[in-house]
Amino acid sequence: MGEKPRSNLVMKGLVKEKDRPLQGQSPYIVNAGLYYTSSEKIGLSASLLYNIIGKRIVGVGKSTPLSMETAIMMSLTHTRCPVMSLT
Repeated sequence: MGEKPRSNLVMKGLVKEKDRPLQGQSPYIVNAGLYYTSSEKIGLSASLLYNIIGKRIVGVGKSTPLSMETAIMMSLTHTRCPVMSLT
């Protein structure tokens, strides 16, 4: 029996296309951060971080279709170091 017609494989995403993006390549990436540090008297610091990546290919292969991912991440951290007086 012969091979499957190429057009059927392309429709199922099983053939690598010459013009597809590279694996892991996103069309955009945004990284932003806000940082705060108070005076030494209070001893407080905080940060808010925001990251987003556009849709990207995470897996390619002959027998499986392309796997895609996108992600949004946000984190908030804070630290409080009380100042001790030695007098």
